[in-house]
Amino acid sequence: IAAFERALGADPANPEALHCLALCLQRLGRLQAAEAAARKALQLRPAAPDLLDNLGVILMQGGDMEAARGCFERALTYADTHPGALANLALLHEQNNNLEAAEKLAQTGLAVRPDAMTLRLVLGRCQRRRFEYAAARATFEGLRETGTPALREDVEYELALCADAMDDTEAAFDHM
Repeated sequence: IAAFERALGADPANPEALHCLALCLQRLGRLQAAEAAARKALQLRPAAPDLLDNLGVILMQGGDMEAARGCFERALTYADTHPGALANLALLHEQNNNLEAAEKLAQTGLAVRPDAMTLRLVLGRCQRRRFEYAAARATFEGLRETGTPALREDVEYELALCADAMDDTEAAFDHM
């Protein structure tokens, strides 16, 4: 943080330093300060999809889902296949039970980046919530050995839900 603050001392209108400062502050949980830095950077670079996506994540973490959605949608107007914005907007739609929109966004993103784990997770959740358990299970199986420990934990939980719904009790317990 100190390095970015020094850079901003030398050039207060440095959008890259502001963006990096916002990301550091976000990781420390200082969401208000992160939002302020990201908004300042956005004033300097209003058409920056990465910055809009990151601001959306900061807003989402702070609980402002409508503003976050607006950021993700704006990011997609500048880069219609931006993987982060697609994934984050898909997550918001999935969480709001708009499965059709979530799945469409996931499919769009996966066409560009088939390895995008968050998009595959959203797709699998949409399939499971539409009672397409075999398809969801296949989608989740491809994620079991990849990603962060938290993602793998989510995948195991989703696999257990699918197995339980398919009356495969033994498999359900294997994933718990």
